[in-house]
Amino acid sequence: MKKIIILALAFFAAAVTLKAQEIVEERSDSLNTLSTVVDTELLGKDILTVIGPGVTIMQSEALKDAFAKYVKTNASKPMAGYRIRVFFESGQNARAKSMQVAHALKKAYPRMGVYQNFESPNFIVFLGDFRTRHDAMRTYNEVKSTYPTAMIMRQNINYAR
Repeated sequence: MKKIIILALAFFAAAVTLKAQEIVEERSDSLNTLSTVVDTELLGKDILTVIGPGVTIMQSEALKDAFAKYVKTNASKPMAGYRIRVFFESGQNARAKSMQVAHALKKAYPRMGVYQNFESPNFIVFLGDFRTRHDAMRTYNEVKSTYPTAMIMRQNINYAR
């Protein structure tokens, strides 16, 4: 009788252990499929305009004010990120060419920042303020067909507004 009870408890413990293992594996599979994606089309937009009609969000004015203050105080601080160097040239016509490239980029990508720099003797044009290399890579893949010398560079970027 003792052997039967011990055997039954052993089978019960094994069954519980297997079920627990299946649950852990199921959770780890679901966690591995999750990824963080930043939609750059939403940058600068108010969440209330994005979610659509029929949704009401209740929040205190103090929370809105605190967030606005946080954004305002951090807007002047540079943060580490990435930009796409689209143009890099020196020469007699480099300044005029850099202005043409910057104008074309502003027209093609109106929501992204376009930055012109002069580091003697080179004129440089950068595109975008990307927090991750992955975000920059999406735009880079579009830009490289028009500007084959474009490359992603790590730089201090402007705080997202």
